[in-house]
Amino acid sequence: MKQLMIIVMSMLAIMACAQEDYRERINLHWSSPELAISPKGIIALGAKTTIYVTDAPEKGWRGIPMPVNNNWSSIKDLCWSSENVLIASVEGKLYAWEIVDDGTFKPLAMSNAPKADDLRSDGNGRVWAWGLSNKVFYSSDSGCSWSEVAHIQELDDLNAQSILETHYINDLYFDNNGKRGLIGSNYNELYLTLDNCKTLQRIPTPLDQKAYQQGEDAAKRTTINKVRILGDYYIVEQDHKAFITSTKDIRWRPTNGSDTANDIDVMSNRFIVIRPDAETVRLLDKNLNLVNEFKVPEEKRDIAYGDDMYIIDKTALHKCGINGNQRYELFRTDREIDPMNADEPSGIFTIDGQEFYFDSYDLIAKSKATGKWYRYMTFDFEPFKPFVDKGKAFFYNYSFDDEMTLYQLNIKEKTIKPYEWPSDMFGRKKVVGMQVIYSVIGCFVNSGINKHYRLQGDELVWEKDYTIGNERRNAYSELPKQFKASDIQRLVRLIDESRSHEQAYTDTLITDEDRAEYVKLIDEFLEDDNVNIFKYMDISDKWIAAGEQITALNENWLKQAREDASSSFSTTTVTRKILFTFEDRSTMSCHNDKWRVSYLYSPWTITYGNFVYETEDLNVSSLINQITQGKMLDQRYCSKAFAIYQMIKQQNGNSFEQ
Repeated sequence: MKQLMIIVMSMLAIMACAQEDYRERINLHWSSPELAISPKGIIALGAKTTIYVTDAPEKGWRGIPMPVNNNWSSIKDLCWSSENVLIASVEGKLYAWEIVDDGTFKPLAMSNAPKADDLRSDGNGRVWAWGLSNKVFYSSDSGCSWSEVAHIQELDDLNAQSILETHYINDLYFDNNGKRGLIGSNYNELYLTLDNCKTLQRIPTPLDQKAYQQGEDAAKRTTINKVRILGDYYIVEQDHKAFITSTKDIRWRPTNGSDTANDIDVMSNRFIVIRPDAETVRLLDKNLNLVNEFKVPEEKRDIAYGDDMYIIDKTALHKCGINGNQRYELFRTDREIDPMNADEPSGIFTIDGQEFYFDSYDLIAKSKATGKWYRYMTFDFEPFKPFVDKGKAFFYNYSFDDEMTLYQLNIKEKTIKPYEWPSDMFGRKKVVGMQVIYSVIGCFVNSGINKHYRLQGDELVWEKDYTIGNERRNAYSELPKQFKASDIQRLVRLIDESRSHEQAYTDTLITDEDRAEYVKLIDEFLEDDNVNIFKYMDISDKWIAAGEQITALNENWLKQAREDASSSFSTTTVTRKILFTFEDRSTMSCHNDKWRVSYLYSPWTITYGNFVYETEDLNVSSLINQITQGKMLDQRYCSKAFAIYQMIKQQNGNSFEQ
């Protein structure tokens, strides 16, 4: 027994030592991080208005307090002007710091500092700044003093000729002597200087020499995104295509037989860095021979330094080079720079007697042996709206690629999988109360009506109204005073079952009556001053003729029409909502808050407790419209006639409105 206790205590000690004390992760959510590497190899990372630095990324990062701290500002660029001076651009204003002997950062004053978004330095005290005009500014003393060295008048002239295009300097790059440089603009302008901008000469671009074929948007696809110099070669990225030429004879040609490039750079004056796509990096030598190719995170900011390239993603720094790749998690070593972060975490939940909470991409657990927090597991995405239901943990992945997918977490196995929705969640529950809600919220309006119903016998009977603002009389005021309980139960069951139903666009065929309604709708648009879709009266003939040619709702067209209509921006949000109360006091809501919706108000968002999903079943909208006797939904947007209008608008690329 004594030996068993010794083994157990030893195991607990090993577990306690193996557990990593919690370190806060740097949060790069909703930020475009910037990187800069000093000549000594110190790495600076800018995110929003905070700068983190490290000379050993595996040991964590410490922060530099910034004089700017608000939600609207962000760091636009970073550069090390020398071994110990760091310069940052924050919304056009420049800031500088010097590393003093004790390792702290001392703010530096700058003389005649320009307004600039972009910075470039050779690491030996020479710094160039640009980005908010067609001027180039230069400092020879690590940013302590500045002067204007170039003003590209040709770009100003282009701006004067067009009010639709803005022609600014996009990128500049100087070689090691600080005199020879390339300057690229966003309108097919490429300049060469051999004397640090005292004189500039325009040189041919890949577009000038027809090194690639332009697409249909030829007038807009002329952007020179990046310029680089590699010994006796010039390299540019124009319209996301990479080209190289000898400095002696300007003859642009694609790099490595392919002109496609998401990014370019140079390493150690020996290698060309090409990103042909978001996931691949190729290293080429000066003769365009492939030296190495490897996979990288899709997210970037990347920077080439020495024989390595650094790429940042949401949770880690990647060091990629000819000798392989390394990954470093973005953990902080200090917390003083974030006063909003309390020592005691929030959102703690307990599963099987152990405490957890979510923090950014991590799940943090408290050790039962030591009482300390440690990192339990890390996810590939940031969990959205995590919650616990009946002792199980859930969260959503809310992203553009995977919108509102619900995942279930297995704590013991440290795995996640998409949640398998049950066949019946609430459809059989008895409805004892209901609210029908209509609200309009915007910059200059805040009004609505909330109608309450309660179960009495076999019917849900109206009890009272709550009104907001000046909302006294609208279609909702004319809703029936009572509903059959059986109809409401049928609607609840249909909503519950609709998770497994995809929207059946092609089931809604267009009839002659629908086309006649469409012609009437066009006439209404012409008479309505608030619906400005036509500039000329005679254009209505084109809209009517196009509608008469459509024989059925095309699935792809209508789907695209609905998505376009739903994503249109407005400062006013209209919400239509039915809130059901069940016998066990639980609730379920069915609401649509798209400001401009298409056919039958699909989709609807369903919320039951912490569970949320969307239904695209047109039968749900049809039944709501039927039960409420057409009073809850605006009939124009419910009609096939409006669906025809949306479909034609999508098919013709809005050309009828020009």
